[in-house]
Amino acid sequence: MSALRRWGDEIVANTKIQLRVDGFNASGETGKSLRSETKQSGSILSTELKSREIYNGVTQVIQALDQGVKYKGTKPSTSAISKWMKEKNIRPRSANGRFLSPSETNLRRAAFAIAKGIGKLGTIQRFQYRGSSFMDRVLLPLFPRITADIEDSMGYDIQQEINKGIPKKNLK
Repeated sequence: MSALRRWGDEIVANTKIQLRVDGFNASGETGKSLRSETKQSGSILSTELKSREIYNGVTQVIQALDQGVKYKGTKPSTSAISKWMKEKNIRPRSANGRFLSPSETNLRRAAFAIAKGIGKLGTIQRFQYRGSSFMDRVLLPLFPRITADIEDSMGYDIQQEINKGIPKKNLK
């Protein structure tokens, strides 16, 4: 179980780094809220990437960044987009491209238009609106080490179980 906790913590740390590298760190809230949760259910151990609830659950944010928006018509809330616009210092523009005052009304209108575009096209044009697959860059380099660690841990556990079944006097 401790090995899974250690790997969960490393995955969280690497995910935070990759979010910054890929430029997905507007406010830092997504990275700050990440944590791993390790649990045991019978003989099954698991670790999950979790977060506190922001923007309808950051797990949805991570999934959208990684895989893109799967279903056409799925759009984020305008309040989340408005907050993002403020954090990135993005000013609303008119139909002819002129900057508008950053009033709440103009921000809300621009946020609605952006949310509508995300619902129609998806997220992040530089990734062809399909997501960045950044979790692959987080997890794939770790798999060989995770696999080796799990194999070592399983070998140790099996040896412990064998030792429990053999009387101590026969171990000499």
